[in-house]
Amino acid sequence: MVSHAERNSKIVLKWSHRVVDVGQDENSAWVVIKEQDGTEKRISGDFLCGCDGGTSQVRKSLLGEKRFPGKTWDVQFVATDVYYPFDRFGYDDVNAMVHPQESHIIARLTKDGLWRVAYREDKKVTLQEVLDRQPARYERILPGHPKPEDYTLTNISPYKVHQRCAERFRVGRICLAGDAAHLCNPWGGLGLTGGFADVTGLADCLEGIATGEADDRILDKYDEVRR
Repeated sequence: MVSHAERNSKIVLKWSHRVVDVGQDENSAWVVIKEQDGTEKRISGDFLCGCDGGTSQVRKSLLGEKRFPGKTWDVQFVATDVYYPFDRFGYDDVNAMVHPQESHIIARLTKDGLWRVAYREDKKVTLQEVLDRQPARYERILPGHPKPEDYTLTNISPYKVHQRCAERFRVGRICLAGDAAHLCNPWGGLGLTGGFADVTGLADCLEGIATGEADDRILDKYDEVRR
């Protein structure tokens, strides 16, 4: 995605720029950003799309600091990435295991043998405890009951599951998309694919406005359909 953006002369990537605030008037929308040295700058455009994640400052500035209705589930999950020969055990690209204590998902990430293994963990355990308990969990749930020397673990990340949706995805010239607009259970790639559905629909709306095929009321339809 980054390499694609870098090849597009109409896209400028700015790393380490933190959003401070947003604003708009009848003719434009803008974002105030803070650079690494503390300098603040204002960047303006016809429209502003906040795709800045679950802790979105665009959403907070637009709708309020704590206005993100929904809940955080009282559970903890662990996402791990591992090289292990699941093919030898007849696993498909995506495998969902339902079990009273050991439910988990195993999905292929790359063609060279990297897989995602995600499982539920006790909500009270610390990060260090998650790390310490991982080998025993793998031995229980993975086919072949492997020991640590039988696989290569490349990543382990505990996370909480949220179910939240902003009250509005469009306020004037400012729109929200992806995790900035809504959070859901990421199992099965729902978070990623939901974000793709947002931005493709929003891009069509903005293209219609730019070409004169629609006016900005179409952004209300984006809000209606995606929310």
